[in-house]
Amino acid sequence: MAHTTPLDEVVGHCWPLAARVEVRDDVVEWHGFRHGFREWDYEALGPFVFDREAYHEQFAAIDWSDTGIPPGGW
Repeated sequence: MAHTTPLDEVVGHCWPLAARVEVRDDVVEWHGFRHGFREWDYEALGPFVFDREAYHEQFAAIDWSDTGIPPGGW
């Protein structure tokens, strides 16, 4: 049997990471990453560009029932 480690032991007590998300006609782009409590340089992270239709399809396929996020988002 494989050993599993609780997620909080794997990632510890992580702080937030925020990004600007731009939705355009055919793509969704994540960029401008920043840390919530530190002035760390995330310039080398991203941008990440996704096909808009595929991006929305993946979100539609997520089972959100166990996340605490209400149907339709906040």
